[in-house]
Amino acid sequence: PWVHKIFLITDHQVPNFLNLDNSKIVLVNHEDYIQNKYLPVFNSNSIEIGMNKIPGLSEHFVFFNDDMFINDSVKSTDFFENGMPKDSGVMSPQFPISNSVAHNTMNSMEIVNKYFSRNNILKKHFFKIFNWKYGKDNIRTLTTLPWKAVMGFYDNHIPISLLKSTFEDVWSKEEKLLSQNFEHRFRSKLDYSVWVMRYFQLASGKFVPRSTNFGKYYNIGKQTKQIINDIRTK
Repeated sequence: PWVHKIFLITDHQVPNFLNLDNSKIVLVNHEDYIQNKYLPVFNSNSIEIGMNKIPGLSEHFVFFNDDMFINDSVKSTDFFENGMPKDSGVMSPQFPISNSVAHNTMNSMEIVNKYFSRNNILKKHFFKIFNWKYGKDNIRTLTTLPWKAVMGFYDNHIPISLLKSTFEDVWSKEEKLLSQNFEHRFRSKLDYSVWVMRYFQLASGKFVPRSTNFGKYYNIGKQTKQIINDIRTK
């Protein structure tokens, strides 16, 4: 009930079950916020990187991929507190693994390292980067300490609490690089991921620490029994 609007980004594809009479649901087609010269586009990195252009989008919003589901009641304070996104500021090395999105997150980390250093982040936001709520995941951050660069942040692939102003800040700094996404109709190793927005929020301390146990990532097919059990038990 605390959600104002649900923006469903599709491309003129409307599920039959969707109640279009619900005033909270807003269908967003690609041309509503992406320039026509880049359409059609099938690259999720392009579709996501400019979400701040969606008409009517609030300053505070939560971004879901199409493979993310709510399994129990959630409160606004699960995602935002005192106007700040809730997130886990765990640092973690990024690895260039074949057949993954690692190349896009590593591209995004190149941008982050232009504006932040590991020492500066720790100096300003030490207790947000090392926090008791992260438990054993603090070990991930410890493994990055031998390097001066920001090696990466731990991506636990759950809905992300975001500020529209973060998008506008990063776009103002790196419009030329981010615009390259739109030149790729399909995913490219040269893309920049929307995760760069999350990384900027973490590096700048614009977040409130949240447990790394909030939400869970599953591999369908390999964890079927666990998925069924977790759905039943919430």
